[in-house]
Amino acid sequence: MPIRKPLADLIRPKDLSQFVGQKDLIEKERPLYQIIKKHVPISLLLWGPPGTGKTSLAQIIAREFDYPLATFNASIDNKAKLTQIINTYPYQSFVLLIDEIHRMTTTLQDFLLPYLENGRILLIGATTENPIMSIVPAVRSRCQIFEFKALSDEDIEQVLIRALKEVFHFKDENIDRKAVKIIAISADGDLRVALNLLETIHAVNEDLSSEDFVDGDEVSKIAQYANQELAGIVANHPKYFEAGVGMLAMNNIPASLKILENIEKRPYLVGAQIFTRHLGKSIADPEFEPILLKAAELNLPLWLHPVFDNRKPDNNLVFSWEYELSQAMLQLVQSGIFKKVPDLKILAHHAGAMVPFFSGRIDHILDQEHAEMFKNFYVDTVILGNTPALQLALDYFGINHVLFGTDAPFAVMPAGADKIVSDAIENLDISDLYDKKIFETNYQHMIK
Repeated sequence: MPIRKPLADLIRPKDLSQFVGQKDLIEKERPLYQIIKKHVPISLLLWGPPGTGKTSLAQIIAREFDYPLATFNASIDNKAKLTQIINTYPYQSFVLLIDEIHRMTTTLQDFLLPYLENGRILLIGATTENPIMSIVPAVRSRCQIFEFKALSDEDIEQVLIRALKEVFHFKDENIDRKAVKIIAISADGDLRVALNLLETIHAVNEDLSSEDFVDGDEVSKIAQYANQELAGIVANHPKYFEAGVGMLAMNNIPASLKILENIEKRPYLVGAQIFTRHLGKSIADPEFEPILLKAAELNLPLWLHPVFDNRKPDNNLVFSWEYELSQAMLQLVQSGIFKKVPDLKILAHHAGAMVPFFSGRIDHILDQEHAEMFKNFYVDTVILGNTPALQLALDYFGINHVLFGTDAPFAVMPAGADKIVSDAIENLDISDLYDKKIFETNYQHMIK
């Protein structure tokens, strides 16, 4: 499967005419503009917040000078990598972009000196920290230092609109300018955050998943590769990740059953994600029942996330997902799956959506057996705070079926709503023991 570039790479400026922000540096007649346009072979140290154009400008400079561009990340690469880069261009000058140059050891910085001196390397160091404090004087004296500022909301809006037109092929009249402005404001000056958020929202609204455009055998390979990579990330970063949740190939049921068996054997994966709809059908459709039965047999939890129903013209992020999730929960209950496998563990997103609020309707319209089956679901706390609503979910599903969740990094940029959700839980009128259940022990019991 070909590598799909992130939107941030697809929309990178090709030249200075497309570059946004940093007007004090790259407007005509400004020093940095003159350095680039007159091809002055001087190394640069660019420092400022992330997502402000440092890498993009390095690529533009390489094009302007007609030099090859090599990249080196000082936080993860070593001297062997640097030596390999230098040996790749034995008879010509090249641009060397060193990301996070403030993390580069003094030994490696000293190693660069002769190549900076003879002009072999045109260095562009990118850093979020003042290079006066982290770059050795000998390297610093051979560079010009320019400070980058966070982008304005207007700068970010400009790039988002260009991405919508050039990458997603939106017509100008179909672009929601208010939504673009909200994304720009949420990014807080970081263009990369804004583009990642736009790409995510577009994918969600398009309801894209691999099974929608790749055949079953290929999706099975994609899912297995993704699960393997995910397990590796968890294994390599235990300080940051407790576990991962795998993906399935819902247009290849036999392969998905085997994938579930593989997940059950992997120590770093604890379940699989399913969606409210797959292939235009409800998750409660009989076609997908073998997945649910196998998960119950293996005692593997399933994370149920909503997606849009593309038959509806008015899908939106405010209410549509809550309806789709509630409807899928109802359809699962009515399918009788909890009667067949009462121990099936399905974690419903968004605190069970509409279910707790309309529990009276559920109790009066459904028979008692089916009404009680709703309480088989586990739910998370992803409703962006709202202590009374969390209390409603807690009262309905019970203290043992509510798990801490924040939906990071959505809603509150750049890292999610951890504090808002945590504060809402802490404000519940419950004991410390119940707090611990929500934050920790319910999860541990669910994955056993």
